[in-house]
Amino acid sequence: MEHRLMAGQEEVELKLDVDAAAMASFLALPMLRDPASREQHLHAIYYDTPDRDLGAAGASLRIRHGEGVPLQTLKLPGGSAAGLFARGEWSWPLAGGEEAALDEPPVRALLPGLNAGLAPLFEIRVVRRLHDVIHGDARIEASLDSGEISVAGASRAFDEVELELKSGSPAALFDLARLLDGIAPVRVGVSSKAERGYRLIAGRDAGPAKAEPLALADDATAAQAFGAAAGACLRQFRLNEPLVMADWHAGALHQARVALRRLRSTIALFRPMLADHLPAHLDGELRWLAGAMARARAIDVLIARHGDDMLRRSVLEQREAAYVAAIGALAGARSRALLLDLAEWISIGAWRRPLSDAPSDLMDARAVIRHGLRRFRRRIKRAGPLDALDDAGRHKVRIAVKKLRYASDMFAPLFEGPHKARRDFLRALATLSDRLGVLNDIVTEPGLIADLGLPRPAGTGEPALRSAIGDAEDARLALLAIRPFWR
Repeated sequence: MEHRLMAGQEEVELKLDVDAAAMASFLALPMLRDPASREQHLHAIYYDTPDRDLGAAGASLRIRHGEGVPLQTLKLPGGSAAGLFARGEWSWPLAGGEEAALDEPPVRALLPGLNAGLAPLFEIRVVRRLHDVIHGDARIEASLDSGEISVAGASRAFDEVELELKSGSPAALFDLARLLDGIAPVRVGVSSKAERGYRLIAGRDAGPAKAEPLALADDATAAQAFGAAAGACLRQFRLNEPLVMADWHAGALHQARVALRRLRSTIALFRPMLADHLPAHLDGELRWLAGAMARARAIDVLIARHGDDMLRRSVLEQREAAYVAAIGALAGARSRALLLDLAEWISIGAWRRPLSDAPSDLMDARAVIRHGLRRFRRRIKRAGPLDALDDAGRHKVRIAVKKLRYASDMFAPLFEGPHKARRDFLRALATLSDRLGVLNDIVTEPGLIADLGLPRPAGTGEPALRSAIGDAEDARLALLAIRPFWR
């Protein structure tokens, strides 16, 4: 059989998560009711190997019905972490039936490492309304999708808007997204339809999303490393945000705050490269958003540390109030605007443009990261013994340790050297971070307990504080005695 493979192309689109009410509002917009608008009823079956090799690689393979001849499409991973999806896409029509198509040469040519056979994994049915929108000097295809994912024994409905750039500047995608958000709430989307299906199968929707490993080439530039890391942080936040808002999930709230701290640490690590291209409002807004969830997290930690002593009606009522306040902030226009601003800055921000003329040490990922890691470690070393510092001084050490830990977790694989050396350093760093966390809880608990109108639990007070300081100092010295992996 002759195989006709459509040319691979880069697809640039901005995904927006919406609810059913927002979708109804958008469908009523005059600009989306033009005569050229069209509706499609699509049915796609997604395939993978028994070990789900495609999903693990961030790829997807589907056969879609509903547009005449069935179309097989392979998508390979690209820059999808920050909402702006840019990835390789290859499609070809199927004339000989699905069974013959799955092992066709185009699949083998694009995925040479694929050895196992492919089989159906899940299916997605979508009602798609397509609209051509002229926004400024850009032409954008707006796809308003209402769909359902189905696997054995489970299904899930979803609504999303996809803004695909046909011509013009990618900035127009974000301008149009802000216009839509002024009509009904939209949130930066970080999941493809395939990812939604894989998460439904794995049951990951029920649990918090932790940081995912970065896929960086050995020769990655500093800009590529920063873009990937910052986008991954935004993705982690958005994957946890719905769990916080719908289920008051303590673990998801914690991971959402971790994602924001990781993002701020990444910005601090790459600050010499970013120079003056960090919008002035972003750092303050990130602090605000993390702070909006701080009280809920503090009460969760208090309950986790002291168990039944904290399971009182008054505490649970305060927890409820804290979560209501946190969810109000997450749902509000300020938070949605921040995430759109972040996605745009990470994807197409001004920091990307001057790098072609930058000094070589600001182009090389390892040079920039090494400089930042040294800076964070130096702060830990120069702080001196923890028992000689006050609470504010120890808190500054904790911040430096967190920055070093987040950066090391993300970028250690870029540096050569024995795996054991990296592992020992990361373990010592994790121990120090955890012990400083315990120390911070002991320091901040009295104020929270008094605010909640509770008696101080057993095992707190000055003896517990001194013991925690000693444990943290031992961990600090142990870390400083280990040769850094980036040397």
